[in-house]
Amino acid sequence: MSERSPDPLARHEPRPEVDHDSAPTTPRWIPALGIAVVVLVIVMFVVLHLTGAVGPGAH
Repeated sequence: MSERSPDPLARHEPRPEVDHDSAPTTPRWIPALGIAVVVLVIVMFVVLHLTGAVGPGAH
């Protein structure tokens, strides 16, 4: 049979070797989002307690 012509859209550079033993890395935005959520919860807790909107006197 005749040999197929190479795909012009295919990549010609070699692929880097993947280390299958290492754990996948976490994207940077996930820890940043976690820190932002924790800071927001702490700020809301402090503000609500300082204004008296939360607690025994709120009812």
